[in-house]
Amino acid sequence: MFKNIQRKVACLAVLAVSIGCSSPTIKEINDTAVAIAKEARDLKAEGKHEEAIRLISVIEDLHPNDPLLQEIRNGASAEQIEAVTPSKLLGYNKGIRAKVTASTGEKIAWYIPDRIFDFIDQVEFWFSIGPQIGVGGHVTRAIQAELYTGATVAAGYGQKKMIGFRSEVTTEIGLGPLVLAGVFGGKAGTGGIAYNAEALWLHLPSEAIYQNYRDYWGIGAHAGVVFWGVEGEYHPIEIYDFLGGLFLYDPMNDDFATTRRLKYTSRQSGLIRSFSKNVGSLEKEDFDMYAKDYPKIVIPGTTPAPEVIPAPAPKKR
Repeated sequence: MFKNIQRKVACLAVLAVSIGCSSPTIKEINDTAVAIAKEARDLKAEGKHEEAIRLISVIEDLHPNDPLLQEIRNGASAEQIEAVTPSKLLGYNKGIRAKVTASTGEKIAWYIPDRIFDFIDQVEFWFSIGPQIGVGGHVTRAIQAELYTGATVAAGYGQKKMIGFRSEVTTEIGLGPLVLAGVFGGKAGTGGIAYNAEALWLHLPSEAIYQNYRDYWGIGAHAGVVFWGVEGEYHPIEIYDFLGGLFLYDPMNDDFATTRRLKYTSRQSGLIRSFSKNVGSLEKEDFDMYAKDYPKIVIPGTTPAPEVIPAPAPKKR
């Protein structure tokens, strides 16, 4: 029942900008998954292990223990895997960035800028334009009140050093952890690219939106009237990152001195967005049908990968 409600909320959000809510076919979703796997394999061949691992993580829910995906993952070290594996508890607070080896000079040069960014990562603000109406607020997403809908473009400063722009189609209605929400959008800037295409009703730290797009533990509020809106949020977990950084400890994996952002082509980014959006529209029976029709990922013109032993998964924090 709730899945149907989620889809209706998703459609309501999309209707805010007059876009139809049509479901993709199972074959179309598999075609995208195969394209993502091929891109990940090519990234691995180029030595971009972190990008490859992060890319296949998008499709692993539909293809758990797939031999080809395991083969791609097994080429990386435990440190590389941990750096780009989300923490279900920390969620978006943890930076998904590749580790780099910094010289003493680089650590000295980046020390002050990294501390400044760690400090201002505690707050974020956005000024938006576009049709919108409503208000909302939260003290973590377990305690929230929302009555808002809008289709907006915003500029501002977001968490994870995100100075840039954000585009969203959003509808949120509810109280406490039970808020019917459809959030479709993305943000791009100095912090890279983040996106979300999900409808949900029960808000938990492990949900995709809080792993890739929003801070579950944040404290904030927003409001929109006709064509103008504003949003602000405080991120309490980031104080831990700031204090640790004073002693060259980077618990959130986001210092410029010791990490780098993941680099994707526009095609790769588009595949990620398309797959995530399409999977979000599936019903349980769709997942069952997909698993039956496409048990393994097979890239055309290649021999299916043999079964391999997966690399040890990093411990979740």
